[in-house]
Amino acid sequence: SPAQRFLDVLSEAVRRRVASVAVPDARRDEYSSPEAARVGVLYSGGIDSLFLAALASLHVPEGEPIDLLNVAFCGEMLDDDNKPGHETTQTSKPTPQLAPDRITGINGLVELRKLFPTRPWRLVEINVRLSDLEHSH
Repeated sequence: SPAQRFLDVLSEAVRRRVASVAVPDARRDEYSSPEAARVGVLYSGGIDSLFLAALASLHVPEGEPIDLLNVAFCGEMLDDDNKPGHETTQTSKPTPQLAPDRITGINGLVELRKLFPTRPWRLVEINVRLSDLEHSH
């Protein structure tokens, strides 16, 4: 079927990508450690990143960790909070744990651990302040 063909092609693409990642050599690379993951997935917990993480798990050797890189924007008020007449509340300030991608990321991690219980999954929480984005231009 077309759906099975798509799955096969995507799985093969992920296999090739994962197979091409070199195993870090801690003797040559000061940033490597024996616990370092070779594979990481930019991971929102949405269906696309969840699916890619699951496919990666099929092709990464058993026992190797996979890092799930989850970005959350936080720290300052949203633009709407500065508009006249807008009432500021506790929930109007974004925090990492309330960011939608953090919530879906955590929920998706629970599902991945159910599907692949022997895989060491590591959720890497990356918090970005909104002011850092504004000043990066």
